[in-house]
Amino acid sequence: MSTTDNSQKPLISIGIATFNRCDLLQRALESLGSLRLNDAYKMEIVVIDNGSTDQTREVVQSMSFSSIPIRWVFEERPGLPFARNRAVQEAKGEWVAFFDDDQLVEPNWLNTLYNTVVEEGLDCAGGARTLRIETEGPPPQLPAFSRMLLGEITIERPHFYHKQHLPCTGNVLIAKSVFDRVGMFDETVLDGGEDTDFFNRMFDAGIRAKYIPTAVVEHIIAPRRLEHDYLELIAFRHGRHVCRRDLKLHGVPYALVSGLLRFGVIGLPWIVRMSILKLLGKKHEAIAAYCKYRRVCGYWSYLKQHRDSSPEEIARTMHRGKG
Repeated sequence: MSTTDNSQKPLISIGIATFNRCDLLQRALESLGSLRLNDAYKMEIVVIDNGSTDQTREVVQSMSFSSIPIRWVFEERPGLPFARNRAVQEAKGEWVAFFDDDQLVEPNWLNTLYNTVVEEGLDCAGGARTLRIETEGPPPQLPAFSRMLLGEITIERPHFYHKQHLPCTGNVLIAKSVFDRVGMFDETVLDGGEDTDFFNRMFDAGIRAKYIPTAVVEHIIAPRRLEHDYLELIAFRHGRHVCRRDLKLHGVPYALVSGLLRFGVIGLPWIVRMSILKLLGKKHEAIAAYCKYRRVCGYWSYLKQHRDSSPEEIARTMHRGKG
C-alpha cells in the first residue's frame, strides 16, 4: 500500500555476495542504480565482500545513489553460505532480495517481485534469468542443456515453485521472517547446493513462493564459461546436488535405483552421442552431450560418499542450516 510517510514504508535489502570480481560488481551496482523504485517501499544495497583482494571495497564505496543507501561488509569466511547468511544478518529490511555480482537487471525487476508478494500475500517470489553472452563475434547457438547449466531460466508462464523448480538465489525476494522459521543457509554445504537445501526446507515448512517470468535479470557469460572444462564442472556439481536431494527425500534405495537408471538411460547413450557429434564437428552440441554424462557421474560421486549413511545421518546433514 502506497504511503507518503517514508518512515512507515517497508525496507527491501538487496544482498550481493562477491569475491574478486570488482569490474563485474561495478556493472551490477550501476544496473541496480537504474531501478524504477516503487513509492510503496524503500531499498538498500548490502555488498558482502567474501574475502576479495582486488578493488571491491573501493568500487562499493565509490558508488553513490541519491535514494539507495549502499554498504560494504567484509565476510572473511570463504563460501557462499557464509556470505548469504551474513547478508541476511546485515539486512535492515523486512525483505531480503538476493542478486548476483555478475548480473544486470531490468528497471522493473524489484517492483514486479514486490507487487507479487504484496498482492498475493506471499513470503517469497522469484523471476527469470536470461544469458548475456559477451564474445567478440556473434554468440554461439548453445543447446538448451548448456544454457540451463549457465543459469538460464526462461519458463514463460507464472506458477508456484515446487521441488522440481526451485527459486534462484540470483533473482529472489524473501521475507526476512522466513529465515526465523526455517533457519539460515547450511554453512556445511560449500560445494554448491546450499540454496537448494534452503528452499526445500522452506517448502517443507509450508511457505509458498511464486515464479514471475516478467521479473528478469541478465546473467553475464564471459567466453571462459563457454569452455568444456567449466561446463563439465557445473554439470558434475549439479549431479551431486540432485543426489543430495534424492537421498533426503527418498533415501538410499531410491537413489541407488535412480543412479542405475541415470547411468543406463542417460550416461552411456550420451557418451555415444558425444562421439558422433565430435566427428560431425558440432562442438557445442558435443560439450552438452558430455555434460549430461558428467552430471550422472556427479550423482554417483555423491551417492558413493553417502550411501552408507543412515537416514538419520542424511537428515542431519540436510538440516544443519536450521536453527
